[in-house]
Amino acid sequence: MVSGKLFFSTDQLYQVLTAGHGNEVELLLRRDATGESSASTESLENTYWKLTNLGNTPVPAASEQKEPHFVLDSQTRRVSGSGGCNRLTASYELNEDHLKFSQMASTMMACLEGMDTEKAFLQALEQVNTWKIGGRQLELFDAAGNLVARLAARPTN
Repeated sequence: MVSGKLFFSTDQLYQVLTAGHGNEVELLLRRDATGESSASTESLENTYWKLTNLGNTPVPAASEQKEPHFVLDSQTRRVSGSGGCNRLTASYELNEDHLKFSQMASTMMACLEGMDTEKAFLQALEQVNTWKIGGRQLELFDAAGNLVARLAARPTN
């Protein structure tokens, strides 16, 4: 906090410093996306967006092959990605800060892990109405302004 205003926050869960977990912890802090520091460093389209939160609930990290993500292709207005198990595709409409996914489809494999997250991710995408980018973080909101998902731009190598 700086002068009573949120300046940095984290969206990760960390072990508490008790019960044999040591006495040091590294935190990844991000500047608050609601203040002056919210300048976008990423483009909504043509960026690999990795799911980090469903609503305000953190999504456990997965391997790159199993991480829920999507990319919006500006040329075709198509979405490609993964729910974490199955490939997903959709079309999208973009008008300023309004975003709508439609014609969503996915493969139908059953996976041992991640199916609950995948189902919730796809349901969240169906609710999306608006979006906001702060730095390398994308937030998706429903029509009532509730956060439905938070995603992070995956660094390019």
